[in-house]
Amino acid sequence: MAKGLIHAVKTYEQLAIDAAVTGDRSLAIQALAHHPLVPSVEVAITMLDEMLEANREYLPNFFAGKEAASAVAE
Repeated sequence: MAKGLIHAVKTYEQLAIDAAVTGDRSLAIQALAHHPLVPSVEVAITMLDEMLEANREYLPNFFAGKEAASAVAE
């Protein structure tokens, strides 16, 4: 049992690192969905949206495309 939990947490950690470095939202959702305390993908999406917005200044890769689109629109 412990081995499965360790594997799940390790998968979550690696996906979270890859997502943070690349700014890839789909990887971030996968990371949260693999976390043993997150009950569903829907919850993972909601959590991700809230966490990214709260930490926007520290995770600019997640917002690079949106800010570029906003600049073009202006």
